[in-house]
Amino acid sequence: MKNRKKEILIIAIVLILIGIVATIIIINQKGEKAEDVLPTSASITKIGEAAFAGSSIRTADLSRFTALEVVGDGKAKNTHGVFQKCENLTTVVFPNSAFKMNQETFKEATVLNSVELGGVTSIGNNAFLDCISLGNIVFPDSLKSIGSNAFKG
Repeated sequence: MKNRKKEILIIAIVLILIGIVATIIIINQKGEKAEDVLPTSASITKIGEAAFAGSSIRTADLSRFTALEVVGDGKAKNTHGVFQKCENLTTVVFPNSAFKMNQETFKEATVLNSVELGGVTSIGNNAFLDCISLGNIVFPDSLKSIGSNAFKG
């Protein structure tokens, strides 16, 4: 009986992992918009490390996520930005509610050219590092701090 429970647990873990991989494949292969793969609920409070990193999304309209508090994990080492190396990402819109953008969020998103920062209160280190196409960005009154090398490149 004990071995059977272990087998069931292992099967469940494998199915979960397959689901995660399938979701990543869907984002990378078919997702042109980040909002198409996120829940429709506005209750998302955090978008974690590398959530869309390396994906093929072209736009991310996150304006409906008014409960958003933080974008990225904010760890100092071994971090991967939420949209890091999104080589097709051109436009991002954030909600007007207050939120924090952690480091390396858009690092190496080389064709990103327009960002509406909404209610951002802080932008972390290297947040837009090597975003060489960034041409349209408006800083809101809510912005209190900008980290080191945030717009370098």
